[in-house]
Amino acid sequence: MKSFWKSLCLFVASFLLSITILHTLPVGAQTPSRAPVSGSCDCPYDSDSSGRRCGGRSAYSRPGGRSPVCYVDNAPASGSAPQVAPSAPVESAYNRYMRIAYAASGTSDYQTALINFRRALAERPGDRFATEAIANMEAAIERSRQ
Repeated sequence: MKSFWKSLCLFVASFLLSITILHTLPVGAQTPSRAPVSGSCDCPYDSDSSGRRCGGRSAYSRPGGRSPVCYVDNAPASGSAPQVAPSAPVESAYNRYMRIAYAASGTSDYQTALINFRRALAERPGDRFATEAIANMEAAIERSRQ
């Protein structure tokens, strides 16, 4: 049931973001060729897996590599719908820090784990999992000093 509500929230957020983008474009600005996608950074108006706007981190904005069609002005002249190649899911900074921290704690490298749990908490302030993990690492460090 949680995944249904999460999916619904992501859909609504994506819809609201697309409306916001369309209504805040200045006259003469580029018109997006599709609605924003959550969890993908193909276009600048997409959002990453943690919900932040991709902007300059998008594949469209970076030189080299893939060049997805993100704006109507860049669409092929044939009139067909723009084709954007599916991309592998992008790991959020929060998930990357948590993964590194758990791996470090598994090898008893509590300092590295603590640093990365704190970085994860900085990405998601107030996160229960990162907060509890920080407390656990501080306790483990204290135990190892005795």
